[in-house]
Amino acid sequence: MFWPHTKAIIFKNMKWVQRNFIMFMLLSFVLCVACIFESNECLKNTPPMRLGVVNHGLNRNCSAQYLLDTPTYLLDTKRSLFDTSSSLFDTSTSLFDTSTSVDGLDTTQTALFNTPTSLDGLDTSSRCGVNDTVDFSCHFVDMWKSQVRDISVHVYDDMSQAMAQAKSRYLVSVIEFPFNFTRGVLTRFQDGMSADENLLKTASADIRLDSTDFMAVYMIEQNIRDVLGKVFQNYLTSCNYSAKVAELPPMNINKEEFLGEGVVLEPHDYTTHVALSCMVGLSYLCPIILLTMSLCLEKVTGAYTRCIISGVRFVEILAAYTLVIMLFTFFNVIAMGFVQFVIYGKPYGNLWLTGLLLNMIGLTGTFFGFVVVIVTRTLVESAGLCIITSVSCYTFTGFIYPIEAAMFPQVRYISTAVLPNTLALKSLFAIVWKNASIFNKQVYLGFFICAAHSLFYAGVIYWLLRYKKSL
Repeated sequence: MFWPHTKAIIFKNMKWVQRNFIMFMLLSFVLCVACIFESNECLKNTPPMRLGVVNHGLNRNCSAQYLLDTPTYLLDTKRSLFDTSSSLFDTSTSLFDTSTSVDGLDTTQTALFNTPTSLDGLDTSSRCGVNDTVDFSCHFVDMWKSQVRDISVHVYDDMSQAMAQAKSRYLVSVIEFPFNFTRGVLTRFQDGMSADENLLKTASADIRLDSTDFMAVYMIEQNIRDVLGKVFQNYLTSCNYSAKVAELPPMNINKEEFLGEGVVLEPHDYTTHVALSCMVGLSYLCPIILLTMSLCLEKVTGAYTRCIISGVRFVEILAAYTLVIMLFTFFNVIAMGFVQFVIYGKPYGNLWLTGLLLNMIGLTGTFFGFVVVIVTRTLVESAGLCIITSVSCYTFTGFIYPIEAAMFPQVRYISTAVLPNTLALKSLFAIVWKNASIFNKQVYLGFFICAAHSLFYAGVIYWLLRYKKSL
């Protein structure tokens, strides 16, 4: 009699979905798909951001005519990249080495451009670009306009005018280029660490950021670094150097070293992280919500007490709900994956492994949902427990910030042991970004924690049913 009773309960659940179709869709498929859309669209339509530039260089206003002119810093004779007469590889400090607070704004000095104020003693006859036609500050403005179209750049005559606009929140960042900035960069390219340390600060680019907006600051820092790097690469290429020289000071950051083949992530692309976190969290929480809505409601009304009296066993009820919830999880994972991997074309790694992991975390959530229904007596109690679980899953599992960065180290261990999402999320990151296999430690730990929690919840369910003798 196992299957007839189970089939009847499955049919009853299908009729429940049919009667409450709108509510079911809003709390399941529509909610999940909407979260994935929102995760991928966040940070794409940011409020208008503007960059201010104060240039004390050759062409203070960076006129359009100047930017249209081709710089005359090409050599007639090629110069070897490994010419021992110049210390092209001698670099010292990090890109942003000094940070102080100026008028409420974060002042960051770029040590890459810390160079002497004069070229006394420099052999200008053999250098590429040591003349009055090169102005890196203006070429930075030109490159910014072409590379970063969503953040406009405004050139100001003096610093007080720019800072007045910054304090009014019109600008998110202000860059001040000193008069000897270009010559300082050229000197640093040749002399490296042999440059006079007493003269370094006078040729530094002064970058001030509105530190009250974390994501804006992060995007501005990344864009400044990328645009300046592009300016220097173009210059070095025109001088018959390798463009890789511009990547050397102060370090060569290989962002693709740990990524799988074909995986490309933007420097400030936070959307993929949030979307994958949503997929794991929703795969775990949706079964709990659905079980609370259906099974707990009918338990409170006494429907299942009548079923037990009529001869339906607990295992038949649990089996029917497990089949229905896992069928829902299967299609829910397909819906979320279609939006993430097909519509937005994000990397997916090993597709079957990604789907298997999300379905396993869904099974874990199903068993935990049964525990919630059994241990609670009213709908209010079960809803409260679900809310606590939801807040915990999106606070202590790495959704907002890496759990390793928690204030108290003990939080990491508790989160890893109590919440299966923590290791499951890391496992999904490894599958999607690193194209890792099931034998990767980061991957199989995610599967292991899901299996361990499922077995633990199954044992708790068995013990509770024997103790309570009812749902």
